[in-house]
Amino acid sequence: MGTHDDPRSPDPDGAAGGPRAALELRWPDLMTRDGDPAAAVVDVVNVGDARWIPAAGDAFLAFGVLTEPGAPAPGIPFAFVGGPRGAVTLDPGERTRLAVSISTSAWAETRPGPHDLHVALIGPSARTAVPLRVDLTAETIARATGSGARPGPDAAELRASYAARIAWLRVRLAAGDALVPLAERLAGAASDAEAVARIRALLDVDDDHARRVLQSPLREFLPPAADATRREVAEAVRRRDELPATRGADGRAEADPA
Repeated sequence: MGTHDDPRSPDPDGAAGGPRAALELRWPDLMTRDGDPAAAVVDVVNVGDARWIPAAGDAFLAFGVLTEPGAPAPGIPFAFVGGPRGAVTLDPGERTRLAVSISTSAWAETRPGPHDLHVALIGPSARTAVPLRVDLTAETIARATGSGARPGPDAAELRASYAARIAWLRVRLAAGDALVPLAERLAGAASDAEAVARIRALLDVDDDHARRVLQSPLREFLPPAADATRREVAEAVRRRDELPATRGADGRAEADPA
């Protein structure tokens, strides 16, 4: 089974004269702050003015799909496993948290790197959450697929995954160190393309990293986040350095970037 390409309430704003949709999907802070995509969760929030009461048979099930960054939301495949989870009554402003189910086959087709996580609520109509940008590592994919779904990542794949993660974290630190001039340059940008070009020139990074800086939450570049990011860099470097050495065609061990 699958959802429509843009799974939303058919009349989210009451355009046909009916009441505004009361339910909305929102990513919780634990997901927007480098949450684990393999254990993704999403909140169902009552954004209406009255108590939302489920009808008989209503269920809350959240299904997700991963796409390349910026790609449109595809149809989201889903299947009821172990029976549906019953919907619960929600007062205005109240929320309930759901695990996001992503098919094992979808994980198996995914490669390390940045992706957008799209989510849809199967059951009552609800506004969808904006796609969540996630940075997938080889370890995350291996955990999500399970040991029987695909071979575990080899040292070279893990090393490349860590290298990509370390590079992005260092770009985040550089952006935080240059936050004032960065804000000044972005203030005059007339388009996303121009903003990406200005970030690239200021931070001396490639287009992909510049685009990720533009699309990242501001809090990732603020001073309180810097210490946590530095610790994450140190941990990623340590894990990378513990991997067996990757050898080139000549049999010599290849050096890792600093």
